[in-house]
Amino acid sequence: MFEWDSCFKSMNMIKRFLVLIVCVFVGLFMACRTGVHVIDYPAFQVKNTSSLEITRLERNDTVTVVYAEVYQEPGSWIRVASSMYIQAEGQKYLIRGADGLKLDEVFWMPDSGKYAFKLFFPPLSRRVSMVDIIEDRMNVRGWHIWGLSLNPGIEIAPSAIRCEMAARDWQKANVLPPAELKMGKTKVKVILCGYHELMDGREVSLSVSDLFGGRGEFSKSIDGNHSCTFEFDQYATGGVYVDNALFHLMFFSAPGDDVEVYVDLQEATRRASRYQKDRMKAYPLAYIVGNSEYTSLNNDLQGQNTTIEFFPESFYSEILGMNADEYTNHVMKYYRAALDSLVNDATLPEGVKQYMKVNLRSRAAILICSGEGYLEQAHRRANHIDWNQRVIDFKAPAFTDKHFAILEELELNHSDMLYSENFPYCFKCVAYRVTSLERLEQLLGVDKGFLIDYFKLRGIYDQLENLNSLTAEQQENLASVDPYYAQAFEQMRKKIEADVIESMVKVGDRIRETPRVADEKLIDAIAARYKGKVVLIDFWATWCAPCRESIARFEPRKKQFENDRVVFVYITGEHAPKTKWLEMIGDIQGEHYRLDGKQWNYVCRQFKIDGIPSYMVVDKKGKVQLRNDFRDIGIETGLRQVLD
Repeated sequence: MFEWDSCFKSMNMIKRFLVLIVCVFVGLFMACRTGVHVIDYPAFQVKNTSSLEITRLERNDTVTVVYAEVYQEPGSWIRVASSMYIQAEGQKYLIRGADGLKLDEVFWMPDSGKYAFKLFFPPLSRRVSMVDIIEDRMNVRGWHIWGLSLNPGIEIAPSAIRCEMAARDWQKANVLPPAELKMGKTKVKVILCGYHELMDGREVSLSVSDLFGGRGEFSKSIDGNHSCTFEFDQYATGGVYVDNALFHLMFFSAPGDDVEVYVDLQEATRRASRYQKDRMKAYPLAYIVGNSEYTSLNNDLQGQNTTIEFFPESFYSEILGMNADEYTNHVMKYYRAALDSLVNDATLPEGVKQYMKVNLRSRAAILICSGEGYLEQAHRRANHIDWNQRVIDFKAPAFTDKHFAILEELELNHSDMLYSENFPYCFKCVAYRVTSLERLEQLLGVDKGFLIDYFKLRGIYDQLENLNSLTAEQQENLASVDPYYAQAFEQMRKKIEADVIESMVKVGDRIRETPRVADEKLIDAIAARYKGKVVLIDFWATWCAPCRESIARFEPRKKQFENDRVVFVYITGEHAPKTKWLEMIGDIQGEHYRLDGKQWNYVCRQFKIDGIPSYMVVDKKGKVQLRNDFRDIGIETGLRQVLD
């Protein structure tokens, strides 16, 4: 009997234990079902904007919470559309609400330029491991993120172009090819890999750092295959810069090259992310293939960090109060240390090292030739003096040829300077401080070489670009150098003349002759031609990026003012190259004037024009008023205020 009782007691204890175990498992199961799953700084495949960052994603059985941060200019505005949704496994989860701002309402960015908020969506299926966040199906410039990972332990799958290019046998850049002086037609095809139809960046810009022609600039829209092709005349080895709203890259080409540039947008948007650029493994931004001897160098550059800052963050505090001798020695100390470090770096291919050495040399030359400016900058930083305050209690020490003699050590007189990211700016800095050919030859110890030739030929392209004949001195200098230069300038001249004829046909009669009156009466004389109408005068220049952006943004909106009898007048000066001006105004509807230097300077002083773009409004009675508030509120809004 006792044995049966003991057995029953044991069985009851086992039952209770099993029930307890079952309850624990059920509780854990339910907890897992109803608990919050948190992913901090989720990785993504590609996104449409660098201003929006997702810092956390929380999901449970009742809601999905997206923690977001926005980085934009203080005073600019953002808006989250009520049509935003999460897309997962073919299903849409429409946004429910937000915390920190209201859906569909404008929110103005604070002074910090940073703002955090939350977005609430319906709960996601537990099976979902990756989602897209789409702000608005019709919004090309909206906040869109594709392939947002909900599994922090799983690496984002590589892009298709990365997998394809990884299978290639890439050769290392063991040498830096000699820079070439020759003429040819270069062709570059840009392919945006991983592009989504809702992405920004349909416009691709390309510029070429060419020998004397400045930077040739081109812009094209991608086609249905997400690609565009550029063809341009090139006169020497040079850097080609390709960019759009999503990326910026550089590679080298020689005249006659024919290459394809495959841009990995997955890598581009990773690099642009404040949080993912250091969390995700880095890969090449682009792959350059085709007919070019720079293929190895270009692809090594895409996968390497070649940025050289051979002075530390403390540079300005270190040079504060230095004289010219101390400053020159300080710069050269950092230059030589960086050079030694580069020579001993066993991780870099030799060709990449040589390229980086060129950039070290040009950077050091800029620092030496701009020493007065850097010392003034150090003084302003230390005393919190803004550059808007023109006159300050500071006098920079004088730099003389004793200091510029260091240019011989920097070996600027070689054609490999075409590889410098600062070419031709570094040469212009030298020419600004060493103003005569005789002095330059004495400093370099030679009377021939690449920098010597450049010095002799400077200004010739400007003459061609402004449709002027060469001076006697320029003709003499041109005859004293390699005959290649004369051939190159002749080809440039023919192209410029052909472009001018084409531009004049497009512009028609919209170029107006500047009134022949005293400078103080110039604006009144221009305004008098449009008596009884409201006149908007836009002061601009071809090289002014904000000017061009403002003009392009407003151009399609001009038709809204057709019934308001508004005249659009554009005024530039001689600082805008004439051929470039003729080319650009073909697409700018309105009346165009080009002032000489004296007229431009007088008008700027007369009306206190502090920079460009600047705007004037002349009302129907002829009253002239400077309206630079248009820079902030926009031309369209400003004009509406005037007309109302």
